Amino acid sequence: YSAHVTTMPNTILPQDIPLTYPTKLLTNALLSTSHHWGLYRYQEYAQSVQLEYYHYPEAEFCRGRAKFLQEIADREHLYFTDVFRQCREELARSNISREAVALLSRVAPLASY
Repeated sequence: YSAHVTTMPNTILPQDIPLTYPTKLLTNALLSTSHHWGLYRYQEYAQSVQLEYYHYPEAEFCRGRAKFLQEIADREHLYFTDVFRQCREELARSNISREAVALLSRVAPLASY
């Protein structure tokens, strides 16, 4: 069985972003929010992402979001500057991993219906 995951419209993938210096700084700043927010705030952020895609079935959203998170996690570095890598990479990877596992665990029970 091969699950079909539809690309969500208007989604900008990491490979679509030109890596200019301002883009690198903005990306670092966006990813770094997980450091300041802590786990609870990251969970709020993850829930707000799902609200943006409310029009997708839950299983499709979970698979698509988990795939997106895995693509990010597969990169050698999440951050584009050494300072952010040293200070925040470990926590950001932990948040991404935790969210992906939670999403996929929600899909497993849905598959049995």
